[in-house]
Amino acid sequence: MNNRYSKKIQRILEEGKKCKKKMTVIGPTGPMGPTGPMGPTGPSGITISTFGRKYNIATTAIVLDANIAQNISLENAGVVNNISILDQNLLTITETGIYLIEYYFSGTANQNTNLTIEVKQNETPIESTAITKSANANNDISFVGSTINSLNENDKIGLSLKSTIATTVTPSSNTNAYLNIIRLS
Repeated sequence: MNNRYSKKIQRILEEGKKCKKKMTVIGPTGPMGPTGPMGPTGPSGITISTFGRKYNIATTAIVLDANIAQNISLENAGVVNNISILDQNLLTITETGIYLIEYYFSGTANQNTNLTIEVKQNETPIESTAITKSANANNDISFVGSTINSLNENDKIGLSLKSTIATTVTPSSNTNAYLNIIRLS
């Protein structure tokens, strides 16, 4: 061995002696152990048993007087369970509880105005459901909203539309309005 390499090896050995950690070699992973016993079954999830949907596809014009709300047509029934759909344009609650309410409307005003959509509970607007937008004449405008609200047995829930001036609003083609209600608790 030449002197140059032997000095390098000597330094490596000296540095190794100063190291306080022990050098170890990790071997291969051992075999997997047996599967343990099955844990307890978790609680059942929430089953939604009360829900209802009404919607509209007709394009019958809605004639609005200034600041007077008109019901939005909801002529078609969707999937429903434990909510009554017998009242025209309304869903009737059959069980008191907390409900998720989703709503939508799309249409075109024949003149510039401010339009407001809101959900009504027995003809009284539900607080925080009003959505107001500035509508330009002959341009489609859409509203979409949701709320969680306490509803009582026999409450009648519907959608209404009003304008700041007298105007006519023509619903868009296809599904132009809907009201979905799902009981949460």
